[in-house]
Amino acid sequence: MSDKFIIKGVPYFSQRDNKYEPFTSCFPTTMAMIIQFCLNEKGLDKEAIGCHVNTQLEDYLNELIYDEITTKWMKENQSIIGSWIWKYNRKTIYVIEAYIFNRLINNYGFKAKYTEMTYDNYCINIETNKLPIAVGGNFSSVSRVKGHVCCGIGFNRIGLKELIVHDPFGNALKGYPQNQTQEQNNKDGFECAYGLRFFNNGKFSSVLIERV
Repeated sequence: MSDKFIIKGVPYFSQRDNKYEPFTSCFPTTMAMIIQFCLNEKGLDKEAIGCHVNTQLEDYLNELIYDEITTKWMKENQSIIGSWIWKYNRKTIYVIEAYIFNRLINNYGFKAKYTEMTYDNYCINIETNKLPIAVGGNFSSVSRVKGHVCCGIGFNRIGLKELIVHDPFGNALKGYPQNQTQEQNNKDGFECAYGLRFFNNGKFSSVLIERV
């Protein structure tokens, strides 16, 4: 048995080359990785969900987050979610990111939901479902980045309890250098191993993906 479990084939996308707010678009970029993985599993491309061939998927998701359909959904559901939903940047809110996923992907056999997750539950879901999970953390102890979302793709079986993630901003353990090339960022952000100190000591917010 390998000392790590990793879901193979999850694409890596960088937030640094995004059209919209590249320094704060970790969540849409993470969800784009997850959506592309689900589409790949079904043999589909991003055009199947309305994304133009020349548009980055994460930019398309960002546009949907702020469109009239999402605004209408927020108004219709604020009594359930809470009026606080209007107080924060939409692309940082887990229930909105899950809604956008469901709006696009439900018909293809996947669903998303916001949940507070323990490390053990994360590992069980990753290994059982073999679907990536959006995981929220705080990396201010090693970098200038505070709240941050990454694409969880695996974990350590042996040794330290670590999440293996695609980090859309690069590698937190290197401090997220500002002037590195896009190629280096992509290399640094691929399959990063982060300990539980970055994820609230093992209880963290997430968008869980499941098959319908």
